[in-house]
Amino acid sequence: METLYFKFKSENNTYLYDGVTSEVIPSNEIFEVLLENYYNADYETIYKKYLSEKYDHDEFMKYYLQLKKYIENGMFVLKDSIVNKHDIRHDIKHVSTSYLILILTEECNMRCKYCVYSDKYYNASNYSNQKMTFDTAKKAIDEYFDLHKKRQECGLKRNPEIGFYGGEPLLNFKLINQVVQYVKSKNIDCEFYITTNGVLLTDKIIDFMVSNDFKVTFSLDGDKKNHDRNRIMENGKQTFDLVMKNITKFVKKREEKNKNNLAFSFSCCFDYLTDLKQMINFFIENYDFFDPFFIIYSQIDPYDTTYYESINCNEEMISMFQKQLHEIRNDFFKESRNDKKFHEVVASLFLGVMTAFNRSKWQKTPYFGSCIPLTKIAIYPDGTINMCEKMSKRFPLGNINDGGIDIKRVDELDKMFLDNYIKGKCGKCSYRSLCQACYVNLNEDGSINKQYCKDQQLFVKSTLSYLYTILEENPNVKEKFELKPEYLGLFEHNQ
Repeated sequence: METLYFKFKSENNTYLYDGVTSEVIPSNEIFEVLLENYYNADYETIYKKYLSEKYDHDEFMKYYLQLKKYIENGMFVLKDSIVNKHDIRHDIKHVSTSYLILILTEECNMRCKYCVYSDKYYNASNYSNQKMTFDTAKKAIDEYFDLHKKRQECGLKRNPEIGFYGGEPLLNFKLINQVVQYVKSKNIDCEFYITTNGVLLTDKIIDFMVSNDFKVTFSLDGDKKNHDRNRIMENGKQTFDLVMKNITKFVKKREEKNKNNLAFSFSCCFDYLTDLKQMINFFIENYDFFDPFFIIYSQIDPYDTTYYESINCNEEMISMFQKQLHEIRNDFFKESRNDKKFHEVVASLFLGVMTAFNRSKWQKTPYFGSCIPLTKIAIYPDGTINMCEKMSKRFPLGNINDGGIDIKRVDELDKMFLDNYIKGKCGKCSYRSLCQACYVNLNEDGSINKQYCKDQQLFVKSTLSYLYTILEENPNVKEKFELKPEYLGLFEHNQ
């Protein structure tokens, strides 16, 4: 047997993170030596060989008995396989969220430089002129509602949720209208979400969205300079001014219809060239006008893409970016900037710390940070079914126009994920319960990018180190991670 743990340090103390239960305990030299040799030798041999010259036997036995109790209670050693007890059919019905994503088109009126549809990504689809038909959407909705009903019978309390995605979904606005009317005709209380670049928002569309309580996510990269650097039209024209004009119309329509509590969100992308302070100040300056709103920050990943090569990113740029990020993080957590608007705007920038703080302990699941298959169901214009909108058309799970969800294919994908992610190298990784890897990160053979794994380990350890430094200074820091109820849906649907 192997012990699953790693050591990390705050500014003042050393801790051990248990890779089995996600518990954290204070560490010392005796604990570390015992864990390293627990299954290699008996405890008396460990004491005589490594610790007898520095510690008396009674002190050693105190920690040995404590560790023995930890292990007997299920910590540090993975004694049984989660995978063997795993039932995908059961898990699909017993989920906490249930979401249908209709990818209405693979067309887009913009050409954002980091878009997954661009030619800068190795494993993604390119733009196409395909648009979803109402017949395809109707079949998807019917199958989704059937599954959602079964989930409600198993205890799910939430209403069904349908999101419109693209490309740019407003290029197929007629279908959005048809879907809403179809759902209403079935007398089903359903929530609607849409992610849009905002360019095509007309008065008619805005009125429709506000009237139907759409949860809208606008693609806006903060300030004009950062936004216009990447989010451009096909002809290269910048888009910030037009998008802001249309968002302004949306906010005024919200006020006009007395729906001031209808929150929306921003999908805000950034890279190593972004002036983070300028980006954050933009949202602070517009806070009162946008409120209520939520920001989902997304850093452009360097994996499987040539994006960073295309912007000539160098070490000096990365260093300047990291310095800014560190300063903002200190302002937020150490309360050197006591500003409510600043705190709300910045909070979601540090979701990694929030995840580490709110991690599920003693969780017995093979998925960890990944969704259970079919929690989300993404339907492409041609009817291809996938796990989510971020996976392109890799690992299809059937076609809605040809038999619907192929549960055998779901089984195959689930097995490949578990074989590589849990039974394989990842299954013995002490960092796995905080790793953000999911099906999106799988290569065609089911493996995960090696550099991604290394980066995740560094990220997890550095995040915990920072978090526990903060907790030592301010045990009430949890309050910083409590999202307003009206933001929860927007947050979940952009993960």
